[in-house]
Amino acid sequence: TNEAKRLIRVLEKRLSDAAFLAGRDYSIADIATFPWVRSAVRGGGVSLDETPGVQRWLETIEARPAVERGMAVLADRRRQGPITDQAREILFGAQQHAKR
Repeated sequence: TNEAKRLIRVLEKRLSDAAFLAGRDYSIADIATFPWVRSAVRGGGVSLDETPGVQRWLETIEARPAVERGMAVLADRRRQGPITDQAREILFGAQQHAKR
């Protein structure tokens, strides 16, 4: 959580001077960073109350039509309930490194 907060402050420094991470234009930097920031905030570990630049940036990215469509796909496919033992083994166990 401390590292996430530190990185949010770094983003704030940049976004207080620029619309997007690479400057005036939306770029791959924004695309790559958005899910991490969104997860950090939605997970409850990070607040954007003191980082208005990051808050503005996050809201701007979330409002993009392609992002809205992508988030809708994610919501439709999100697993409900606890992870199964089989899924846990595939994700974190020996099977993730098994050759197929």
